[in-house]
Amino acid sequence: MALSTLDAEPPALDGAAAAGPFARPAPRGDRRSPAGTDLRALAPTAPVLGVAEAVQAVRAGGRSVLTFGGFGELGYDDEARVLDRCRAELDRHDPARTLVATGTLVTEGFRTGIAMVYVLAWARGFATVGIHPSVALHHPKRHTIAAGVDRVLFVDDPTWGGTDEAGRPSNTLRVLLAVSDAFIVFGGGHHTAQELRAFLAAGKAVRFHDAPMHRATTERWCRASGVRIADYRGAAYHVWRRARAEAGSVPAAGRRRG
Repeated sequence: MALSTLDAEPPALDGAAAAGPFARPAPRGDRRSPAGTDLRALAPTAPVLGVAEAVQAVRAGGRSVLTFGGFGELGYDDEARVLDRCRAELDRHDPARTLVATGTLVTEGFRTGIAMVYVLAWARGFATVGIHPSVALHHPKRHTIAAGVDRVLFVDDPTWGGTDEAGRPSNTLRVLLAVSDAFIVFGGGHHTAQELRAFLAAGKAVRFHDAPMHRATTERWCRASGVRIADYRGAAYHVWRRARAEAGSVPAAGRRRG
């Protein structure tokens, strides 16, 4: 069971029925979602937006924005469970009035992670958008846009998101904070933990699901990188637990069972 926001369960988003850049029929059922796109093909011509431009582009359609966060390339140990919970989260919202977003790209040779929510959202008729830092366009690692993304926006940002050492949000995180009406988090590492702190500090509606990272992929990455990860639940889990403890409410329902 998900932990709710610190104050109350976030309401189902109820933005006006959308027009503009994200408007299109819903639902699409079993029709094939848009295939992922290699960023190297986009890099020469992809427009890079400032923070204000990106916020305006997302908000232009008038939809409420439901943003998902969590593990990216390290994936999830129980993908079926995460997919079921993503479906349940999506089913709380009206596809005609809601835009689904993440800031997660797909890294070649690794797991899809939380970006797998796009295909679920697309099949249910949600408009979808990827909001990514411009540094990804020129990174030597091969990244792709996840399948199921209708539109991708690159924010002028030399970092990979999150916050700096002083806790200031990156440009990409500034956009996510400005446009998101709710933040749905499935585990997550260092950057997700920073995003979660920022969303909580901003008083945004947040729901958190305990979802450990994919063990075999993580162990392979650790061997190649020479690092050690002691807790497969990830840094975001501990940010959430501390926040709940400070608020005086850490329900047993938030603990992973079995």
